[in-house]
Amino acid sequence: MIQLYSNYDNIANENCSEVKRSLQLNDNNKSETMISNKSKSSKGKSKSARSKQSNKSKDNKANSYFSEFCVVTQSQFMYLSELVNGNSYSEQQFFYQLYHSQMLPQNLTEDKSIPIPSETLHKKFSNYYPNVKALTDKEIVKLVKLYDKEAGKCSEYKIPLEILKQSVKDELIDDETYVNLFTGKKINKARKSVLTYGDNKLKLPDVVYRAIIGIRRTYCNYKALKKYIQKLKDANAKGFQTEKQYRKYINDLACFNAIRRNIIYLEGTDLGYYIPAYQSQKSGRITELEGKLQSCSRAMKKAAFTFPDCYNYDLKSSQVYILKWWFEKSGISTEWIDMYLASDKKKWAASIGIPVKCFMKCMYAKFMGAELQSAKRYWDKKAGKYKPEFFCLSIVEYLYEQAEKINKGRGIVDDDKANEDLMFELLEKFNNFIKPLQKQLNQFYKWLIYDYCKVNSKKGIVRNLTEMPFDLKEYKDSNGEYENVSELNRKLTAFFLQGTESAFIHYLTREDIQEKYNYEVINNAHDGLVTIGVIPEVAAREARKAIGLPYAFLEEKDICSLKEENWRDTL
Repeated sequence: MIQLYSNYDNIANENCSEVKRSLQLNDNNKSETMISNKSKSSKGKSKSARSKQSNKSKDNKANSYFSEFCVVTQSQFMYLSELVNGNSYSEQQFFYQLYHSQMLPQNLTEDKSIPIPSETLHKKFSNYYPNVKALTDKEIVKLVKLYDKEAGKCSEYKIPLEILKQSVKDELIDDETYVNLFTGKKINKARKSVLTYGDNKLKLPDVVYRAIIGIRRTYCNYKALKKYIQKLKDANAKGFQTEKQYRKYINDLACFNAIRRNIIYLEGTDLGYYIPAYQSQKSGRITELEGKLQSCSRAMKKAAFTFPDCYNYDLKSSQVYILKWWFEKSGISTEWIDMYLASDKKKWAASIGIPVKCFMKCMYAKFMGAELQSAKRYWDKKAGKYKPEFFCLSIVEYLYEQAEKINKGRGIVDDDKANEDLMFELLEKFNNFIKPLQKQLNQFYKWLIYDYCKVNSKKGIVRNLTEMPFDLKEYKDSNGEYENVSELNRKLTAFFLQGTESAFIHYLTREDIQEKYNYEVINNAHDGLVTIGVIPEVAAREARKAIGLPYAFLEEKDICSLKEENWRDTL
């Protein structure tokens, strides 16, 4: 391929047989997912609709399951198993599953609690139902949200941060043995990519399949990675300033440990490589198993991908441009989006009173289907306060977090009322800014459901540009009418926008395209790629033409700056 890659290949020839064996991807591995609750509210529905919904809720919960595979070090296993010593088998497995789910990057760094449906517990343990109270009494599990029958939502749990911190304390012992957390059995083989989807293990569409097998090796500056992790450990010994910093620290440790377990050294260099393992999301995005270099912090990626001829590419304003394309398909004006693309984001952020980073997070949520939320919906008259789920809404959550920071700078600390008041001020300003777009989005949602999906669905299944399926029947009542439309809007919007984005990225990841244009994809970043060698504009042009997307523009970016990752200031 390219000269640099050829040099690495020569160094790695002695491992060639091992690499070839590793590249025989296994399509029988289970997907690594957290237990999810997809149940829908039955409030205010007809009897038949409620009955239909109830059945659907059970079916959805039945689709959630306990993972059977989680890699930990022997020392981690000993620590975690000691915590549940004396508890029943089902209680131990419940705890291990909760730990596994919470340590997934998307849950750990965002401090998410884990929903666990009772149906899943019954399915897993039958007559040996776990006594979760026995775990909460030990204070090794926290009950965050109670089961809400009316809303159709299950209980949510969390493991205290101190336990998570302690579990990775000795994670970097040299020559550590690795075991499956759920069984305690030693693990000798690396994870393999999952080339199927769904409960029936259907073969992935060709677009997604070729993207996964197109990433053969992930090269990294392993020497720089080890230095970075040691700095993290030194900083941890001094103590981080915030809980969020601790969570990023724990996540980076877990990602590094997964890399370290599979690294193949390239003698005479600072480099190594591992055989990556991916699985598909429902939208066609691909996720790297165990996080590794896809889910670690930007600072860690910076260390890993600092070596000659390594490039990081992002899709420029990908979701905005893709939404513009979909607006054009639906016949909706793109005037507001064009104004937004041409404007200075700092100006809009300042008018609301929030940093650009927070503004962009809110806008991303909006482009992915987040609604303008009415606080009245979430007011609990009996309790005289807002329901907890209101503060879990993405945009509300981002603005509340920012309100806390602003008030802290004003000397107002741990004042929930002051934080709420400021959050509502920020929310009102943001909603006013976004109102013109919201009107157009409402038009788009109707067109997407009642026009586009009607024409392009077969037997209730609609597909995006990655050819992944979306089952519309899950959102219909017994009369065939759509229900839970607001949720459907969010899900469909994300499905099509992410699918469009992924189709472009996946085309550039195909082995034949890499060979044609002389570059090597070494890591997928959802809306971008890390490569050895330059992706020429002619390759991007071919990808745009192939999938019919005119507004996909690659731009080379530095993976990280100290300003973006200011949490490293403590290092």
